[in-house]
Amino acid sequence: MLFYSDSKRNEILLVDLEAKTEQVVLGGLRCPEGLALDWVARNLYYVDSENEVLGVCALREQTIYCAKLISDRLESPRAVVVHPGQRAIFFTQWGWEAKIERAWLDGSNRVDLVTTKLSWPNALAIDYIQNRLYWIDAKLDRIESVKFDGLDRRTSLHLPGSHPYGLTILGERLYWSEWASSSIRSAPLNGSSNSTVHLTDRRPLGIVAMHPSRQPPASSPCDTTRPNPCHHICLALWGANLHHICLCHAGFRLSGGVCMPLGTTPGEPPRVLVHGREGHLNATTVCRTSRDCNCTLDEAETPEEVCVCLQSRCITTPQPTRRRTISPPTEESKQFVSAAGLMVTNTALAFIICGAILCVLVLILLAVILARKHRRGSTSHSTDLLNEDSASQCTHSSGVGDFFAKINYRKAQKATPTFAVNFHQDKTSDDGVPTVSGNF
Repeated sequence: MLFYSDSKRNEILLVDLEAKTEQVVLGGLRCPEGLALDWVARNLYYVDSENEVLGVCALREQTIYCAKLISDRLESPRAVVVHPGQRAIFFTQWGWEAKIERAWLDGSNRVDLVTTKLSWPNALAIDYIQNRLYWIDAKLDRIESVKFDGLDRRTSLHLPGSHPYGLTILGERLYWSEWASSSIRSAPLNGSSNSTVHLTDRRPLGIVAMHPSRQPPASSPCDTTRPNPCHHICLALWGANLHHICLCHAGFRLSGGVCMPLGTTPGEPPRVLVHGREGHLNATTVCRTSRDCNCTLDEAETPEEVCVCLQSRCITTPQPTRRRTISPPTEESKQFVSAAGLMVTNTALAFIICGAILCVLVLILLAVILARKHRRGSTSHSTDLLNEDSASQCTHSSGVGDFFAKINYRKAQKATPTFAVNFHQDKTSDDGVPTVSGNF
């Protein structure tokens, strides 16, 4: 199986390499970028830089369930990696104050690891042997590392003008992609020397190493070799071996250990989702998996359009109806309305003043946003490369974003996928650990 994020289609997709088929795991995104696979629980973590969301999709069942984990205090996220043994995820963000954070697998207990001397933390890689986190700063042209607690920060390499992009570790060596030289380069973890491993005719992006050492064994209550303790999504938590949390797919709620569609009660049959267009006959959608329902995560958040396959039918959550009773006006309410009418003239001026103040505040906010965009786009070297990297964040919503997208984004992304995770379920190492590979 191959999983990859497509920033042009704004989807995360699954490819069956044997059957040569492709299916959408999660759609409705705005700019999917980093992916990370928890190989023990088979949970796929992703970031959406435009929606500013970090989420997870459970892959262990025939039906794929997805949920958002982090959506607050997350500005322009880019990279994410997972350490099942530490039961932690690490992720970066490019916001006004760039940072690298650590959190539990469910997105809780967030801790800032790196917040200073950081500009564009573009890629992350874990050294599972020395328990260190490495990252690439695509603007400062550096490869650095810290311990999992954020201490003992070290600079492995300073590569002026190279514009490093993707990063991985294999054995005791670093491997990274460079835009300036269109190559894959390597160096020892301490950065004592570096050399070119592979030259390309294009600018390489993500890079992933495939080796059993990149998937060390770890104990987890959500291990796929055990029965699933959760109805939809199982996430191991820090602490005792069996400590875990259960989450439900968007549009569902947890009730007595079972994920129920919003607005329903236990025992109530779910309402069937009906597809069709105006002028065409509507027909009930028969499904084998939730992917056959072809709904997006954003649509799933709407109670009317839950996209999960249950009992061979795509279902939706009933929209709770809210009724309002309107009482006839009383004499007291009539007197109140009459008095309020006399106050309109006096309050009109106050509304005008408040409106003027609001307009001034909006103008100040727009000025701050434009200043931030200008700061992000400014560079001290390799101007063209940095602008294209900034444009790769799929900015579509603002005028500044449209400018970068039209000038640079398509050119930078046309020939190369953003990120790929390739794992083979039926191919294991001698110790039974599945393998992971990637394309660049």
